[in-house]
Amino acid sequence: MNLFDLSALQQAQALLEGRIDAGFIGFAHEADTAGLNKRKVGSCAFVAAVPKNHRAAKKNVVPLSILSDDFFIGISDQTYPGASRCVTEACARAGFRPKILQMVERGYTILGLVAGNCGVALLPESLKALPHSGIVFRPLADPPKANLYLAWRDRVPDLMLTNLLDVL
Repeated sequence: MNLFDLSALQQAQALLEGRIDAGFIGFAHEADTAGLNKRKVGSCAFVAAVPKNHRAAKKNVVPLSILSDDFFIGISDQTYPGASRCVTEACARAGFRPKILQMVERGYTILGLVAGNCGVALLPESLKALPHSGIVFRPLADPPKANLYLAWRDRVPDLMLTNLLDVL
């Protein structure tokens, strides 16, 4: 078994080309678009990433509306397909449209921009594991949530994939 570090878009393409057997993807957009099989394996909540001197950094739980005047740094649909839609919908429920300053490809780039006081971000909670000096992560009062999936080609799964599906 080999593991590869691929974006969701790259995983969908590799699955279709038969270069990989399965991929863990966030959201379901790429699997649905490519006609892949998928199984929900978990979910994640989004959290607010704010500079350490931001007014929301002092709160235990952040109402999304407190960020309505801030610029947002977003993560590209190439890296996390569906994440920007999830953020936009959450902001709409909170009564505002996010002012997107920049869309970037990688989580660590977002963290650098937030730490540099360029804006705030709503990120999947799993990105808290990245080094993040100068940033405070805070849970949201009504966090957007996204399901996470295992995707595979439309074929009979081999024994290794069948075993993986059995434990998930």
